[in-house]
Amino acid sequence: MVYLIIVLAFISSYLPTLFGGATMQKPLYMAVLSFPMMIIGGGVEEIGWRGFLQPALQKKFSIFISTMIVSIIWAVWHLPLWFIPGTNQSQRNFIYFIITLIAISFIYSIIYNATKSIFMCIVYHAFMNSFWSVFVPNDKILPAFSTLIFGICIFTVYKLVIKRKSVFLTG
Repeated sequence: MVYLIIVLAFISSYLPTLFGGATMQKPLYMAVLSFPMMIIGGGVEEIGWRGFLQPALQKKFSIFISTMIVSIIWAVWHLPLWFIPGTNQSQRNFIYFIITLIAISFIYSIIYNATKSIFMCIVYHAFMNSFWSVFVPNDKILPAFSTLIFGICIFTVYKLVIKRKSVFLTG
């Protein structure tokens, strides 16, 4: 499962590069080297997002609606970083970030619902941050939609597989 999570993080980060929305600014091995630091530099957020908020929302709403609510709250949570000079976020386009955040939130939802593991969400978050230090986004917003389409496709495939599995088991 960890390998699949690493592949999902790589694809999510790399896709905008194909459409001019990011540039490779460091060698790929730097993502692996920065991974341990990224567990603390973002990954532990998942204790709150997927460990508490997502499951609480899913008791009242669908996975889709819960994911959208978490995305909005998560975006607002990060907003102050755009106003602090010297932060990584202060150099990035906030709209690009929101689109990508929504996209990867769908993947987080799948990871959490498929594994019930906050640790796997932490691993995905840390690898996303690590790969973003290699594939650095630019100001072009349109390429971020490639990640959004990817995230929604993965989410849809997961939901179809779960639905098919439940029909198979009950029918």
